This record gives sequence, structure tokens and C-alpha cells, in this order.
Amino acid sequence: MTWSRILYLYEEAYQWYESFDPLGEFLQHPNPTPALDILTKVLDHLINDCAWPTYYIHLFGFAQGGTVAAETALRWWRERSTAMGSVITVTGPLLSYPTPSKLCPMPILVFHFPPPAESALPCNAMTAFRKGFTTVLEVKTAGEGMPRSKDE
Repeated sequence: MTWSRILYLYEEAYQWYESFDPLGEFLQHPNPTPALDILTKVLDHLINDCAWPTYYIHLFGFAQGGTVAAETALRWWRERSTAMGSVITVTGPLLSYPTPSKLCPMPILVFHFPPPAESALPCNAMTAFRKGFTTVLEVKTAGEGMPRSKDE
């Protein structure tokens, strides 16, 4: 699996999909398709070659990884009409705005931080999740980063 390296940081860091333009500015409409393609191949291998039932597969991601997990779940449902076990995203919004004829029955848990947190989801993020998934559980947390306590 290959990730693209983030060139503008002092430390070595990688991203699931391109998020910056050549000047280091955030892209307004990033395209996660290459990451979705790779993850779809991995899922195909697990299901077809390893005989994993789809309901045994749970996707989890933080930030870009959460976006990739949620977008992959919706893509899988649209293309195959088969849901996986569940998906959890921590501060990862959907980049697409779902308009399915049938909502994805896979439950999704969305951890996020309310504004003015630096990593707060966009204002329409929860609406987008509800337009794509039948069961959306929302947990607002107080701090930044990954959930840290039993309550979270």
C-alpha cells in the first residue's frame, strides 16, 4: 500500500490522499479515490480469497483515515448492496455528499469535536452522514485527538 508523503512538514508524514496544492495550501476538493481503490482491493481479497463474511469487517479511521473508512463503506454499499459490520470515524468527514436511493444499513459512529476546536467537522458533516447511513451515532468530545477516556 502506498501513501503520499506530505512534503511541507518538518517531520516525515504521510497522507491517504493529496490534501495540499504545490504551494502547501489545503485543497478545497480533495480526491480520496486512490485510497478507496486500494482499500477496495484489500476488502475484495479478505472476502473472496480469505472467505471473511462482510459483517466481520469493521472499518476505523482517524482524520483522513476516518474519511477513507466512511467513503469506502458508502462506495461498497453502492456498488455491491452489501454492508460490512460497522465504521468508526474520529474527526473524519465525508468528502462526498451522499444521494443514494437507499441508505447504507451499516452503523457508523462519528467522534468529533465541536467548534471552535481546530479539528471540528464542517457544519454540514453530520447531515452528510445521515444522508448516507441509516444508523448514525454521534459522540462529541472535549479535547483534540483520539478519544482518551472510558466515557469517550
